[in-house]
Amino acid sequence: MKSEIELALRSNPGHMWHFEGAEESAMSIVKSLEGEGFLARVVRGSECRTKSALLREFSNALEFPDYFGGNWDAWWECMTDLDWFPPTRGFVVVITESGEFLSGSTIRDLKIAIEGLVSAIDLWGRGASEADPYREQPPTPLHVIFQESTPASDSIMRRCREVLPINPFRELEIR
Repeated sequence: MKSEIELALRSNPGHMWHFEGAEESAMSIVKSLEGEGFLARVVRGSECRTKSALLREFSNALEFPDYFGGNWDAWWECMTDLDWFPPTRGFVVVITESGEFLSGSTIRDLKIAIEGLVSAIDLWGRGASEADPYREQPPTPLHVIFQESTPASDSIMRRCREVLPINPFRELEIR
């Protein structure tokens, strides 16, 4: 069962995923991928209820440089750079308790965050860097997994459907 999810992450160029299951299941997948050369970080959705809290949590989890400006442009630049980490087979960001992700913020902030993550996934998958267009980097998958223990009325999926023209998520399922 777990191997199906691991295979999906290993074989895809990078995506935004929705995982309905226990946080412990998501964390065991992360540990397995780390053992295979992926760099994995956990972002706590419960610590991302507002824009400023999200920026702080991502900065801490992904070890953004000291020059991080604490705004959307700086966040996106760091998400499309990540060159302070050693070379890796891919990046995996697990957002736990994702129903709380920007739950105390505006719809505009949610749209900016999700579109920013989709854009970063695309750039990493193509090997492009907006932060430094002259720097060559190999295509590297970036996976962002939104974990929810149970579906809820404030689900990240439901809130994204309300603000985005297309569903950016793929489902990770354990069978």
